[in-house]
Amino acid sequence: MANLKNAPLIESIFELRWGEIKTNYYEFSIEEESLLPGIIATLAFQNKYVVSENLQKGQHNLPQQITNRFRKGENTWPCLQIGMGIFTVNQIAKDYTWTNFKNDIIQGLMFFRNETVLKNIKNIDSAQVVLRYQDAFYPDKNITVGDYISTHFHLTAELPASFYDNYIASKNFKKINMQFEVELDDNMGTAALMFSNAIINGKDGLLVDTSIIQSVNKISQNAKFSTDCISVWLEKAHDIQEHAFKTIIKASAYDE
Repeated sequence: MANLKNAPLIESIFELRWGEIKTNYYEFSIEEESLLPGIIATLAFQNKYVVSENLQKGQHNLPQQITNRFRKGENTWPCLQIGMGIFTVNQIAKDYTWTNFKNDIIQGLMFFRNETVLKNIKNIDSAQVVLRYQDAFYPDKNITVGDYISTHFHLTAELPASFYDNYIASKNFKKINMQFEVELDDNMGTAALMFSNAIINGKDGLLVDTSIIQSVNKISQNAKFSTDCISVWLEKAHDIQEHAFKTIIKASAYDE
């Protein structure tokens, strides 16, 4: 968490995703591709996000891929992002507080209470919300990633000794990619955790990506798209994020 001394946070991200009718099958209206980015750009501008970036670069729109970004100033945070079937609010560690980040999320979600926005989205009922945190760690070159995880996390990442009996040159495996998915109580959805090697800000590192995911219909109890219900869900999702960080990552990983 970013309020810690030497917090390992890289980025906090809120995502609103829609349009996936079943696994890897998407449906969107023509207006979503042609009109929605412009509508969101206008609403963003009215909320002081005056700097607009087009990330499409002549390519075709792809489902849930970012095409446009909005900021209040050049290279400032937070930024809002939109694509076909996705809207995000992004904040980096330097400027992060939970209160401000949540306020930015709710401000962005208000765009989706706008009648013009809603009538141009075909499958808003399929929407999911995601609260995601990405943390970075940099194991010393003298320690394997498995030993680093075992030492600094409440987690083990080792293969059985018998695996190395035949034709295995070294027990010091170079990379790791572990994923866990846990169903949550209290109508909170799913927690997804990923641990993987990555290049982070130009350096070899270990990325920990933690997401809390739930459908908007379940949060709103099948009522109309409710920012109030999502706000309550966000508070609980943030509590779960804090719990995950404290129970999985030891202070030795960041408190130098």
